[in-house]
Amino acid sequence: MSASSGVLQVVHKRLDILRYVCDQHPSKRKLADAASKSRATVDRAVRELEEHDLVYRTDGQCKPTLAGAKACELYVDVEESFAVLDDVTPELSALSPDADLPSTLFRDGSVFQPPARAPYERIEPLYEDLSRADSLVAVTRVFLSPYVDQTMSRGASGEMDLELLVDEEMIDAMPDAQHSVLRECIDSGATVYAVDEPPDYTLFLVDGERLYVALYADSNHLSAVIQNTGTRAVEWAADRLSRLQRRATQLSAASV
Repeated sequence: MSASSGVLQVVHKRLDILRYVCDQHPSKRKLADAASKSRATVDRAVRELEEHDLVYRTDGQCKPTLAGAKACELYVDVEESFAVLDDVTPELSALSPDADLPSTLFRDGSVFQPPARAPYERIEPLYEDLSRADSLVAVTRVFLSPYVDQTMSRGASGEMDLELLVDEEMIDAMPDAQHSVLRECIDSGATVYAVDEPPDYTLFLVDGERLYVALYADSNHLSAVIQNTGTRAVEWAADRLSRLQRRATQLSAASV
């Protein structure tokens, strides 16, 4: 067994003890009380962590080494990323295995889910961000109401700098009222593109710093939204949108 796999196994086994040591620097007695475990069990756990140079004892206290603190941070980061992944597994399983969704989306991400059945309540963090944004770059293959309505309305009024990439088929299926708003968007300075093969998810990049990835159920209603403000996730989204723009067709008001 490699040294790294040994550390991984002991952190997995003793995470509750290691986290408490990192947070509180407790005595072993206090550690046993907090962990609701016997003194003998805590002694074994601390010895295991000491053997892997993750904690040490000094002046009656258990403290993390730098390696222990970093091991705890890394493990918790992975654990939280898997929690995000677990929340959206049904939606991701419906996508192609080749779908361009990087693992960075699940690091430091949050998941919002509307009710499973109608009426579908709007996801307030997303709606509020779209209501306040100064700029938005978005791509969508389905008409997500009320989010796309809000986006086009603010773009048409000039309240927001908008770059909107939409599926060609979605444009054709729009009712007259939405065609009218889309034309107003373009007349007001928004840039609207038609995309012949958009991704099977919606991206909203808000003010260049907040990313929302909207995932759909089979019926094309919104099923889950991942929110992420991490640098890598935002940079991936900006690059993905830029690549889509390069092969899209910019629309004029007359062509809508």
